[in-house]
Amino acid sequence: MTRAAFASGGHTGEMVPLLAAGPHSERFGGIHENTFIGKMLKELVGR
Repeated sequence: MTRAAFASGGHTGEMVPLLAAGPHSERFGGIHENTFIGKMLKELVGR
């Protein structure tokens, strides 16, 4: 069983850095919605 917890009592609009290296890493540059990362990873692994 996996357990997860949030460190704070709420969510913020705070931007966080994303670092990528390797093939297609240039596609992760810029500012994106949080859902972009999962969609892009799914596309890149072909699922």
